[in-house]
Amino acid sequence: MKMNWLNDLENSFDRSGIAYGDLFYVLEAAMTADVIKFPDIIKDASNGIGVYAREGLSYSLDQDWDEPQNFDKVICFIGDIESSSLSIDSYIALMETAVNVYLSNFPDGKKRVMNSLARLKNRYLGK
Repeated sequence: MKMNWLNDLENSFDRSGIAYGDLFYVLEAAMTADVIKFPDIIKDASNGIGVYAREGLSYSLDQDWDEPQNFDKVICFIGDIESSSLSIDSYIALMETAVNVYLSNFPDGKKRVMNSLARLKNRYLGK
C-alpha cells in the first residue's frame, strides 16, 4: 500500500501542472526511509517546518529560515544548493493534493491531516 500511495501522489502531482519534481523527491525520500510519515509532514508544515530527508535533501518553510519574516517561497535543496523553489500558493496546492491522495489510501487519518491542512492554509493564506 505504501508504494501505491506514493505512485498515486506522483501521478496527482503530475496532473497539477505545477513543477513538483524536487518537492516530490524530498517527500518520497523522507517517507521511504521512514524519516517521517505523511501525517507528521503536514503537521510540521502547519507549524512552518519543512522536511529534512537527509543531508543535502530537504525543503524549507518559514521556521527553517534565519529570518522567518522574509519567507516568501518554499525552497528545495538537493545537494548543498537551492535546486528549485515553489510559490507558497503552489506549495499549498500540492500539499492539499497530497492530503487528498493520502486520505484516499488511508482514510482513518482524516481528522488529523485535515486539521493540519486547515492550519497550514491559515498560516500561509489566512484561510
